[in-house]
Amino acid sequence: KGRIGEVTVNGGFSDEGKRLFSTLGCLGCHMINDTGNGFAPDLSDIGNKVRPGWLLMFLKNPRTHDPKTIIPDFRIAENDVEKIAAYLMSLKKATVYMENAPPAPDAAAIAKGEKLVKTLGCTGCHEIDKLPAVYNAPDLDAVGDKRVDELAFGNIDNIKRTLKDWMMVKVTDPGRFTTARIASIMPYYNFDEDQSAALVTYLLSLRKDTIPSGYKIPPSNADSKRYEAGAVMEKYNCRGCHKIGVSGGTIGPDLSREGKKSRPEWLFTFLKGPFKIRPIPMLKAGMPDFNLSDSEVDTIVEYLSLMSDEPYPFTFEQRKAIGTDDVWNGEKLYREIFACSGCHTVNGYGGQVGPDHTDLASRLKREWVSRWVENPQAIKPDVSMPRFKLKDWEMNALMDYLMTLGSNRFVDIKSPD
Repeated sequence: KGRIGEVTVNGGFSDEGKRLFSTLGCLGCHMINDTGNGFAPDLSDIGNKVRPGWLLMFLKNPRTHDPKTIIPDFRIAENDVEKIAAYLMSLKKATVYMENAPPAPDAAAIAKGEKLVKTLGCTGCHEIDKLPAVYNAPDLDAVGDKRVDELAFGNIDNIKRTLKDWMMVKVTDPGRFTTARIASIMPYYNFDEDQSAALVTYLLSLRKDTIPSGYKIPPSNADSKRYEAGAVMEKYNCRGCHKIGVSGGTIGPDLSREGKKSRPEWLFTFLKGPFKIRPIPMLKAGMPDFNLSDSEVDTIVEYLSLMSDEPYPFTFEQRKAIGTDDVWNGEKLYREIFACSGCHTVNGYGGQVGPDHTDLASRLKREWVSRWVENPQAIKPDVSMPRFKLKDWEMNALMDYLMTLGSNRFVDIKSPD
């Protein structure tokens, strides 16, 4: 057994750490023993890879190790961090150890290793102390315009003398171009057939712009935003947890129609400082904080609005003036007649089965809430919320009350005459 702070690595804390790891949605990015998502490093053997003290430090504050990391802040209590560290340190595959430890390197060996690091271009991807970041590779701008007579085929005779075929060998088996005079330092990436074809297609597209502007179709605003948002969401692996459109995970809620549901001004604030909305029985993982910039959040919010055919820039919903009796009737329907408080909480009072309604009017649009209450299964077929057959006056009264719940309520209460 080893210890991380007060944590026994192979003890009960490891089991609790495993539960926390799953609950927080870490498998939306990481893979363990073929389960999870391959977006981030595979952690199946991390116990053999890192030291316990380093892992604990990294989990507490990843940016002390790498200021540019995109790993989010899960706002985990320190004792929970230690439990997760204990679980991760227990993940070890069979390891073959050398019978004799290698000798300590001398100055000549260190110098030789440094030269190899520079020659092989390791600093193009990795930051290494005292070594400048250098990309030791040719510029690929306009590589799609290269002539065949500019290409070095080495000793290969059994491929067509075309740029496409040269590129295909280059990305799948770069070592084939090695000769007695020219050494290939490009690594093997083990691309499959589809990946190789996609990469070669992209490289062939890198050409000087020779198409007259009159023959080009300018991208629409929606297309531009879809591309920008796609880059942001790919960077932070949003689809690791959320379904967006036709693809994505199920750890978090489906965001395909989020623009219809959430107020964009609230969504901006939420993405800048996420907090848990749905209780544990409904959704275990909470949204972590990715420290998104204002421009990144703007791009995501606009994209979600365009996906839902909602206007952007958005307009604020007009307040509705209602009487105190209408609010009273709606609250009575909410608390007593339909017993919504049995599942939902308002200002600390109520159940813990559905989302907290304390700030509902600040978060959600009235039209969407009305459609949801009228027929929740039409929006989410597997939802456990019952369908109530409301009379028109009941629906109006209930909506009037719900729109008073929030710091930015969307009704003005009229004083009685």
